[in-house]
Amino acid sequence: MKLTTAAAALSLCSLASAKTWVLSERLAGADLIQAFNFEVGAGTDNGGIADYGSLQTSRRRGLLAVSATTGWTMLKTSTGAATPEGNRESIRMSSKKRYSGGLFVFDVTHMPTGCGVWPALWMVAPDNWPTGGEIDIIEGVHATTQNLMSTHTTSVCIQQTTGFTGTFSYTANPALANTCDVVPTNNQGCGVRSPSTKSFGASFNQAQGGVYALQWDTTGLRTYFWPRSAVPADITAGAPTGTGWGTPANYVSAAGCPMTHFDPMVLVVNTNLCGTWGSGVWSDNLSYAGQSYSCAAKTGYSTCEAYVRANGGAFRQAYWTIRDIKVYV
Repeated sequence: MKLTTAAAALSLCSLASAKTWVLSERLAGADLIQAFNFEVGAGTDNGGIADYGSLQTSRRRGLLAVSATTGWTMLKTSTGAATPEGNRESIRMSSKKRYSGGLFVFDVTHMPTGCGVWPALWMVAPDNWPTGGEIDIIEGVHATTQNLMSTHTTSVCIQQTTGFTGTFSYTANPALANTCDVVPTNNQGCGVRSPSTKSFGASFNQAQGGVYALQWDTTGLRTYFWPRSAVPADITAGAPTGTGWGTPANYVSAAGCPMTHFDPMVLVVNTNLCGTWGSGVWSDNLSYAGQSYSCAAKTGYSTCEAYVRANGGAFRQAYWTIRDIKVYV
């Protein structure tokens, strides 16, 4: 739901600036790659036909690279033939380090887009889901252009309905839209869709990407997005203060969702293919998220899996380019 008063917006800004953030680590290029473990094989959650490779395998496949000129990290999806098992090669990596809060700043210039893809940048307690929580920072499917930010917990975690610019995404039962417990929401938790049509997919890439930030502290979880042309000066300078950040795109207050729901988490970056979400909405018009057609109609394929297996050349835009990830404490 949208914040309706200037006073509330000012209150949020003051909360964001209440702490002096100190850089703990900057992950870029080779350092970013070495900070992550690479999952191998088919994904174990949410289905899908991605074939994830180890660090060495991903390099051999040509899916992992660091630009010699910019130092940016690229994580690709294969544009070749499907594997003998009928999967398509991709990347999923999880940070070696676990985090228990902080300010996480993600500078991304390109993200995967196109029918069949399900990219995500998220945090999760890997050994204790859903009890340990999950925070989805960047997520979407196919050719949508509006990012979905979600929080997954057990009971009781209720997201307040004001203090952020996004709108709740769960429509099966609107009364549960702000319920982050995965049980009554069929694993969806409380999802909030960004109002910005440049926050995800092709439109994000055409605008040279942007910056996402997650502020995780004792008062709650705040997710911010700034397109490249509007990144705050303090973020650009690497000295975040909260000045000029505006209202967050998503905000889960500790008042209704105690931060004890969130165990130490790893950071995950991956590109799944099809899966429960991608396949589940393959035949749907996704205009509510900026995609005014169904992928079934667009591609002429009745299933996501058949399309992904047969059309390697369609995945030339299915890659991440990450300038850096900064963690402040």
